Amino acid sequence: MRFQRICSFLLFVSACAIAQFHPSNLRKPEPPVGTVREYVRQDYDGARLSPESWSRIKELVTWKDNPDWQNVKIISRYEVLSVKEGLRSATVNVRYDVLGKFESGIGFMAEPASEEAEFRLREIANTWKIDDLDPQTGPHVSKARVVQWLQGLLPKEKDAAHRVAIESALKQLQSARQPAKN
Repeated sequence: MRFQRICSFLLFVSACAIAQFHPSNLRKPEPPVGTVREYVRQDYDGARLSPESWSRIKELVTWKDNPDWQNVKIISRYEVLSVKEGLRSATVNVRYDVLGKFESGIGFMAEPASEEAEFRLREIANTWKIDDLDPQTGPHVSKARVVQWLQGLLPKEKDAAHRVAIESALKQLQSARQPAKN
């Protein structure tokens, strides 16, 4: 009887030890650039425009809530420029091709420019998370998605000045052409 208990105990301890070194526990996390690419793709698709879609971004960052923002940058494209990876931290630089911005209550302002952002990441529980963004900016969204978002806002808007700003922005965005790619 005692022999069976000892054997059972040793078998249990062995199983626990093997489970600790299971290949899935030793797996290296996806590269930090993958986290940033997913973040900017989700942002491009408008995930930061509403609380409902924020959950798609939330898993990629360390902050708990979608920060308040005053404007939405309308972009034609984004590109990862560089990646610097350390032991448990990384920095990824991204360039956006900005067409302009929409500011609530003001409307659309065409401001073509190139803008860079630095994403700082930390490895947490074998996953890369964006810990900081410099500069802290509002959403960077595609023109098509901003048009769709504004069309959804228009019927709900009660303030006459805000309605005019949204209608004007929609007209400008729908008639604006994308810049030619180099």
